[in-house]
Amino acid sequence: MEKKAYTLIEMVVVIAVIGLILPVLFNIIFVIVNQQIKVMRLSEVKRQGDFAFNSMENVIRNYGYKIYSDIGLTDEQCTISSPSYSNNGSNFYVRDKFISTFQFYTESNRIASLGADLKMTYLTNNNVDISDFVISCQWISNYSSPLITISFKVTYPNTSGRTDETASMTYQTSIRPRGN
Repeated sequence: MEKKAYTLIEMVVVIAVIGLILPVLFNIIFVIVNQQIKVMRLSEVKRQGDFAFNSMENVIRNYGYKIYSDIGLTDEQCTISSPSYSNNGSNFYVRDKFISTFQFYTESNRIASLGADLKMTYLTNNNVDISDFVISCQWISNYSSPLITISFKVTYPNTSGRTDETASMTYQTSIRPRGN
């Protein structure tokens, strides 16, 4: 009668092979999960940045008429006598043809807009941080409207401290309002 069983050597070989394969498999799975997290963070940064960027660009392009540094519309910027103006956006008001103002600025690392109805709307949420937010304008000639430049950086907050997990994008554009 023949016994069907595994020998001790066969068992040790199988355990050794499994011991070599499992760490490699776990490492592959770990890398895949980390890449998925980075892709998710980058897509969130892009989604938030694109929305804020397109919203500001469309509103300024379609409704912008004159640029002021105060809400009272007394200190007009980007005129022939004052050809350029730049700041962090907090004192940058854009007037439309109907003398209503709107403003874009940062508040609590988010981009916010303030319309003529004095209703504040956030263009980004708490998932991302906004930094280096600058709005500037430049008057190039008497025969054209001012050129408004917007730039900002969108970053996904890095909670682990690892630099390879940082996801960020920089946005910048120049807009010529059609309102003039």
